[in-house]
Amino acid sequence: MSLAHEEALNFRIVLFLSGDDTYVLKKTHDYYHQIQGQMYLSGRNQCHMIVLSPSECRTVVVEKEPTWAENLCKLTSFYCEMFLPRVIAEQTLEPTTASSV
Repeated sequence: MSLAHEEALNFRIVLFLSGDDTYVLKKTHDYYHQIQGQMYLSGRNQCHMIVLSPSECRTVVVEKEPTWAENLCKLTSFYCEMFLPRVIAEQTLEPTTASSV
């Protein structure tokens, strides 16, 4: 596979070409959700994402998606109910010594 073909495949994994010949970040890509979360947490309304390859550079404007806000409740619940208790539990456990094993 040539470098140009491989780069095109990588771009298509993250971006798609819309009807007006502009690149758009795929909503199914993990970057989409990461960017949406960062915009909500930082109070931004858009993000300029740069996709770089050895032969091409694209800047894609990603707008804040109003319907994505419903994920904030899920993320907060996960953090408070699953992640934080686990971190606290691991911090309070005594390290095991070789003699007690």
